[in-house]
Amino acid sequence: MRRQPILLRLAILCFVLGGFALFRNLVSTWSTLQDYPSAQFLPVFLSTRSASGGVDPILVYFVWGPLVFGGLGVVLLVVHLLTRAGGAVAVGAGAATAAGWQQPQQPGGWQPQEPQGWMPEQTQQQPGGWQPEQQQPGWQPSPPSAPQPGPVQPLGGTQPPPPNASDRIQP
Repeated sequence: MRRQPILLRLAILCFVLGGFALFRNLVSTWSTLQDYPSAQFLPVFLSTRSASGGVDPILVYFVWGPLVFGGLGVVLLVVHLLTRAGGAVAVGAGAATAAGWQQPQQPGGWQPQEPQGWMPEQTQQQPGGWQPEQQQPGWQPSPPSAPQPGPVQPLGGTQPPPPNASDRIQP
């Protein structure tokens, strides 16, 4: 099972901590309003003073935790989404540039390459596709032969592995 990215896990943690603080503050406010029927909701809900009159740290967490942790969770979630989308674009552009530089130059004209990638061969060959009108000198079609060493070829009746970033066609 794949682990979630750290920013997403931190955002979820912030939402859980903020939600817990909001829930506890609502329960605490409800119980105080049951004990003191003449008290108003908002002053009790926003109060951080304990019964002795001092500031209680747990009440500060209950009152301000939902705001602080909720805002932090939103920021972390936005940063996660922006970096995930930006990272995919940067990786795709880098892979496309690297693929362009890695194509070998063949003397004597264009040489067809064996199809690569994760798709089975029957889906890679499209009937009715473009066919060259004339053969150029030096161009030799490769006869069908045994599978070339390289990427792992799927067995006849099995599903191909899922694609990865290098298999994608980037615009």
